[in-house]
Amino acid sequence: MMTSRWSRISLALALVAGCASPLDKAPDEEIDPDVDDLSADSLRSPRLHGELVIGAPNPAEIGPQRYHAWELVLSGDATVALFTGPQAAEGPSVDTVLALYRWQTGRGWGAAIARNDDHGGSLFSRVELGLGEGRYRAIVRGYSIHTRGPFALFGTCEGAGCPARVEPEPEPSGCHPSFAAAIRRCFDDAQGDVDFDPWTTSDAELMRQCADVEVVAPAWDALCLVDSPPALCGADLEAFHAGHLALCRHQLVGEALDATCVFGRFYRQSFGPEVPLVVRWQRTLRHGDALDATEAAQVIRAVRETAHDHVTTLEEAFAVVDEGIVHQTSFWDASNRRAFVAYEVGAGDNSFGAYFPVGSAEPVARIVDADIYDCAVRWGDERRACNDAEPCRGELYCNGRCLSRARETAPDVSASCADDHGCSESLVCAGAAFGGEGLCEPAWMRGRFVTEPSQRIPDASAAGATATLRVTGLASVSTDVRIDLYVAHPRPADLLVTLTNPAGTEAVVFDGASGGGELYLRGVAVRGFPGDESVNGEWTLRAVDRARGSVGSIERFGLELTSRWD
Repeated sequence: MMTSRWSRISLALALVAGCASPLDKAPDEEIDPDVDDLSADSLRSPRLHGELVIGAPNPAEIGPQRYHAWELVLSGDATVALFTGPQAAEGPSVDTVLALYRWQTGRGWGAAIARNDDHGGSLFSRVELGLGEGRYRAIVRGYSIHTRGPFALFGTCEGAGCPARVEPEPEPSGCHPSFAAAIRRCFDDAQGDVDFDPWTTSDAELMRQCADVEVVAPAWDALCLVDSPPALCGADLEAFHAGHLALCRHQLVGEALDATCVFGRFYRQSFGPEVPLVVRWQRTLRHGDALDATEAAQVIRAVRETAHDHVTTLEEAFAVVDEGIVHQTSFWDASNRRAFVAYEVGAGDNSFGAYFPVGSAEPVARIVDADIYDCAVRWGDERRACNDAEPCRGELYCNGRCLSRARETAPDVSASCADDHGCSESLVCAGAAFGGEGLCEPAWMRGRFVTEPSQRIPDASAAGATATLRVTGLASVSTDVRIDLYVAHPRPADLLVTLTNPAGTEAVVFDGASGGGELYLRGVAVRGFPGDESVNGEWTLRAVDRARGSVGSIERFGLELTSRWD
């Protein structure tokens, strides 16, 4: 190797200091057979990254494609330094070998005119020399055939023969248009498919599924498999997936949520985990129930969504709806921090009604045949799913869901309550599921989580069957646990059903006290959890069939969890 005496002294000092160095390499590592003879590197079909950008990182990654090449054209004499290093300040050290070649007319690239491995006691490489007019190629590869990882090639040039500085293409602030177009085509095609089920897949989830390597691979090939690919391409498709594609996913899922109605596509979705709504309370209204002037106007306006658009009084409104009943629900939109109330009525086999801001008789969405139309309220920035790759917007922070650091300003925070009616519209009553006294806490601390596993319960097996829910985005400990459960089984009395929280505490949900051919629980409060154990994490339902002769299945398992800070 062409390592100078001073480089060897630096290497020795690094070893004395105990730093990572080339001598730390495993003695039985499989060395590239050409590591000391780089003359063949230029013939190995390296990936050509185009012109070397002087004064800026030229990123690449050693993987299945082991050889990476850049070219440099000098118009006269110059002093050139080339060196490898990490792509980012905290990036890994990748053991590289660097060689420089000069084009010779009639002979090609020929043998290397300079090469280096392990400069200055590091795993990276550096060459520096005076050069004349000509065309040069720098090739970087891994020390071993097992070497993998990202790196960057850097270059400096001084002298009259240096090329004019070429500004690298800036990293885009958003998803590249070609990738965004491919993802949106996938989204549109999926929604147009006759097998697409909007009940089970939200727009945001569908967009997340479409932001996939296979979907954008043709666009990646067209943009990135060229001599001078933009930096966003990464070193290979895998690096692109972890980098720019994650940016695309974050951007386009965000755009989908920006266009998504907070109430859902269908009335029933307003009560599910797909939306950022907290269900505070529900009432069944009949003619004669006490209503203030705004509520009365809201009921009349909601009933007009049916064929009975002529009603003008409460008496007329209750007279024309099925069974004389109007369902009233108080919602807190945790994504926008706004309160709404919905009124839903039956008319024949269909569902109609409207959503209103609290205190207003002007609807912000209509319910027609159970579908939601003319929605004027979209997802806000809070309560969106988040992680390191998909961070929150603005000053929000990530707790599995995006949250604001601003404190709740309602005057009755932490005041005692018996139910949600006893708290301000931005709060829920936590800790009063079994009666008694609870405390008013921010409404976002309540969440709903659902799975439909269709999990078979083995006959007479102590192991039983399990279904799990991953809970994120709540406070720290649970105060109230309510379960929705549907188990299909010809003899529910054979079953023992338990629920285990993330801390490992197990509580009995059902112990055989049922007849009929199914087990159906809705909003049932579960006893047995102490109220000071973690709410976020994995909750596990277990169903055990204790007698032979029949089998069943866990069809639907949901939790409504209210929480508080410990």
